[in-house]
Amino acid sequence: GAPERVLQRCRLSDEVKKTAREAQEALMGQGKRMICLAELRTSLPKSFAFAGSSFEDANFATSGYELSGLFALEDPPKKGVPRAIARLFDAGCRTVMVTGDHPD
Repeated sequence: GAPERVLQRCRLSDEVKKTAREAQEALMGQGKRMICLAELRTSLPKSFAFAGSSFEDANFATSGYELSGLFALEDPPKKGVPRAIARLFDAGCRTVMVTGDHPD
């Protein structure tokens, strides 16, 4: 999931948190999309049914996870987008990218 959400659910030293945030910011600065992976080993019965759609209403542990890693993905613009933006710029338009990604 989103590093800013997942990292706060992991058991990490301040040093590891700082290193993870720095790595995330550096890779995002290169235009990469970031995904954080963490795990929690449990001994739930085979009949256990996961429920809930958020940290607040989940029927399983939502903290104490072990960080597995940060993954960076490239998500380049679709073919033709750079040319279209250049044409808009030449026409006097200002392009603004709005996403639902990281708050920064």
